[in-house]
Amino acid sequence: VQGILDLVSGGTVTQFARLTKIFDLATATGTYAATGAGFVPELLIVISNYNQELTGGIGFSVGSGANNWNWYFEDDSVETSGNGSGHFADYWPNSSHRVQFAVNSLDADGYTCGFTKTGSPTGSFYIEVLCLRFAAD
Repeated sequence: VQGILDLVSGGTVTQFARLTKIFDLATATGTYAATGAGFVPELLIVISNYNQELTGGIGFSVGSGANNWNWYFEDDSVETSGNGSGHFADYWPNSSHRVQFAVNSLDADGYTCGFTKTGSPTGSFYIEVLCLRFAAD
């Protein structure tokens, strides 16, 4: 989170783009290259949602590894999670099924994310990403 605060406090947004993707969790594997930003983003703000229900999260990324963070929530429970261990989006309906999304790289035209699955999650997972680039003030 400190890296995000340092980036945001040190400049003005000069470019932004919104990239969206709907994943079929039953068939999603490997990596996904999100393109169309037109620049190398420095900060990703992520809003995720499962099956257009009140289950989802918000996340941030300034690169790969521990530079990802997310907060997950469900409508029917108090289950929430703040995660600074490398994922910008997360969905787990129970302990047997889970999917986690993480940024692998920030690219010339967007970003590449990878995801890991536990069990056999199903349904649609919506990800909207605001890509930002900053210039020093």
